[in-house]
Amino acid sequence: MTPQPLSVVAGICSSPQSGRPAVAVLTCIAVLVSMLISAYVLDANGIPYDVDGGNPLVKIHPMTYLAVAAFGAAALSRGNPLRYLAECLAKFPGTAFFIVVLIVMITWTLLVQHQPLTSLIDTFVPAALFIFLISDLTPRQHRLLTIAIHLIMNANAMLGLVEVATGWRLTPITLYGEKIDWDWRASAFLGHPLENAMMTGIYLLMMLYGADRSVSPVLRMAIVAAQTGGLIAFGGRAAMVLAFALMAVKMISVFVSLLRGRRFDPRLAGLVVMVIPIVIGAGLLAYNLGAFDRMIERFTNDGGSAETRASIITIFNSFPLYDLLIGPNPDVLVTKTHFEGSIAGIESFVFGFFLQSGLIISIIFFFGLGALSFDLWRVGTRMAPLYLVYFYIVASGAASLSVKSQTMVQFVILFMTIEAMPSVFDREQ
Repeated sequence: MTPQPLSVVAGICSSPQSGRPAVAVLTCIAVLVSMLISAYVLDANGIPYDVDGGNPLVKIHPMTYLAVAAFGAAALSRGNPLRYLAECLAKFPGTAFFIVVLIVMITWTLLVQHQPLTSLIDTFVPAALFIFLISDLTPRQHRLLTIAIHLIMNANAMLGLVEVATGWRLTPITLYGEKIDWDWRASAFLGHPLENAMMTGIYLLMMLYGADRSVSPVLRMAIVAAQTGGLIAFGGRAAMVLAFALMAVKMISVFVSLLRGRRFDPRLAGLVVMVIPIVIGAGLLAYNLGAFDRMIERFTNDGGSAETRASIITIFNSFPLYDLLIGPNPDVLVTKTHFEGSIAGIESFVFGFFLQSGLIISIIFFFGLGALSFDLWRVGTRMAPLYLVYFYIVASGAASLSVKSQTMVQFVILFMTIEAMPSVFDREQ
C-alpha cells in the first residue's frame, strides 16, 4: 500500500539507515508544509501573511522557519558547523554562490531601497536550503518523500477538478487580503492558480519524459491524464500551451520511433487503444456540458492581462537611467504601476526585479540564480534542461519570483524528488 504523505515522517524516524533522524524529519515536515500550506491557507486561518501591516514575524511562511531550523540542525549534527558548510559548498557550489548573492541582494534591499525583506526570504531562502537538505537524505528517506510528493501532486490535480466542477474552494482566492469571487480557477493545495498551473505543467512533463523510473508505464499514463485535467482546471494559459506543445512533440517522437521499428509492450499498446476512445468521449461530453467554456473564454478574453504586460515597457521607459540602474523610488513605482492599470503588480519577474531593485543588482542576482539552476541541472537527468527552460519561460510571464511566493521553492522540491538522479542519494549518512 502506498504511504500517505504524513506517514513519511514516521518512516524516516524509523529508518535504520538514518544517522540524523531529527534533521530528516525537520526536512520532511518543511517540504510538506511548503506543498500543503499556501498563502491562501494562512489568510483563511486569520494569519495576515499576505497583507500590509501587522507582526513582521507572521509575514514569513512557516516553511522558511522549518527549513532554516533543519539546516541549522544539520550543521550542528556534524559537530563542527563549518564542516557542514564546507560539504555544502563542495556538493553545490552554485547554490552556495547564490546564497552569497542573495545576502547581497537582501542587504541592498534593506539599506538602499528600505523595502521589506520577506519577499526575498520566503521566495528564495527555503529553495536554496532544500537543495542541501534533500540531497542529505538517504535513498530510503528520499524515496518516501518522493512518494509523498507524487501523492500530493495528484491529489492537488483531483482537488482542482472538483473545485472547478462544483464551485467549492478549499481556500478562497484572495488579493491583498480581499476575497475574489469572480475567478473560476482552482486553488487546491498549492495556492495561486498560476503557481498551480506551473507546477502541474512541470510535473506532467517530468512524468511524460520519464522522470522517476520507478513509476510503472500504466501509472505514469494515469498521472499524465490526471495532470492534464488539472492543468485545465488551474487555467494558466502559458503553462498549458507550452506543456501541450511539448506533449505533442513527445507523442510525435514516439510515433516516429515506432515507425522505425522500436519495440513496445503489447499490453501497454492495448491499454492505450482502450483509453483513447474513453478520453475522447469524456472530452466531448465535457464540451457539450459547457465545461470548457470558461477555459475558452480565458483565451479569447484575457481581462486586460496582455495590456498590463505591454504597459511594463511604458513604465520602464518613464524612469531616467540613474533610477533604472539603482532602482526607482518604490512609492513612485507603485503609483505608476497602478496608473497603468496593473493592480496585481508587474506581470514579469524579470522586469519586476529590474524595476524594484535596479539593473545593476538584478543582473548580479540573475547570475546567482543561474548558478543555482546549474546545480539543479547537474543532479538531473538529460531532460533536466527542458524542465528548467519550461519553468523560467512560464515564470517570466507572471510576477512569480519577483514577489513573495512559493513558486521557486516548489519547483526545487519537484526537481530534487521527482527528477534528481538516484546517484545523488546512493550513500548513507
